[in-house]
Amino acid sequence: MAFGSKNKIKKELAKGIEPCGTITMLSAGTVLDGSLKLGGDLRVDGVINGDVQGKKKVVIGEKGKVIGDIYCEFLELHGRVEGDVKCKQVARLHATAFLRGDLYASQFSVAMGASFIGASKGEQKELNLDNVKTNDTSSKK
Repeated sequence: MAFGSKNKIKKELAKGIEPCGTITMLSAGTVLDGSLKLGGDLRVDGVINGDVQGKKKVVIGEKGKVIGDIYCEFLELHGRVEGDVKCKQVARLHATAFLRGDLYASQFSVAMGASFIGASKGEQKELNLDNVKTNDTSSKK
């Protein structure tokens, strides 16, 4: 099998996205009002009322909720997002996911059972995660 073949890429997608570095966790019952910018991975099981700018992987757990836009390298969505998602690489909407907003990603998958209300657009490899202007959406509740 040649390096970079379609079969290899499919196998990598099937395995799941490994953690990329330091993991910041927002636990269930925690509410953050305001935008969040971080350099490592993020797992959200609580609520964020504001934009999320993560340089690596963002995971929204089944009980997690983000009301705002998300900018990241990789996304694993099990919970709820009300805002646009701009993902440089891969976005996965799992069976329990709810996304109301547009999805920009080079590659994405939507599992049966997931809810996706919005448009999808590809090719985000040019997305510069260092220079993203976020909006405070804490008043969008």
